[in-house]
Amino acid sequence: FSHGNAGNIGHRFGTFDVLLHSGVNVLGYDYRGYGRSDGKPSEEGTYKDLLAAYDWLMSQKEFAADKIIVHGNSLGGGVTSWLPTVRTVGGMILQSTFTSTPDIGKELFPWLPVDLISTIKYDTVNRVPQCRAPVLVIHGPDDTLIPFHHAERNFAAASEPKFLWKLRGDHNDSIAD
Repeated sequence: FSHGNAGNIGHRFGTFDVLLHSGVNVLGYDYRGYGRSDGKPSEEGTYKDLLAAYDWLMSQKEFAADKIIVHGNSLGGGVTSWLPTVRTVGGMILQSTFTSTPDIGKELFPWLPVDLISTIKYDTVNRVPQCRAPVLVIHGPDDTLIPFHHAERNFAAASEPKFLWKLRGDHNDSIAD
């Protein structure tokens, strides 16, 4: 589970509880500079952190790559969308995720030349088609931070099989609510 920009894994226990009660195992991790993790956050660093979590999980003999479902929430979806480009996964869940940080930046700050100044990309929408496993896009039409059309574009970009689950509530209302 790759969490969003705000908080750390200690703020995700409600989501973890819901997932655990569904019968799955959950591995949550923090990015460098989040929670008790050392280092400074960066886009490249978040990818390395996810890869380290995945590779550790794969080192545990009871886990097979085609049984691992990666789940990213908000910023975590941008991180998560990268993993199927370098590793095998059994499925991918993008929850309340933007198409890219420049896209959301242009919407939040239309007066800024976001494309020219943005060094952070998290290009979710262009990575989603590379996932060769089922994709579930979870998003609320009433999300006031990341508008629902991001979910629609991510969903449209995904290969079959793909599923769209519309949540009730705003951006920070979780599947645990």
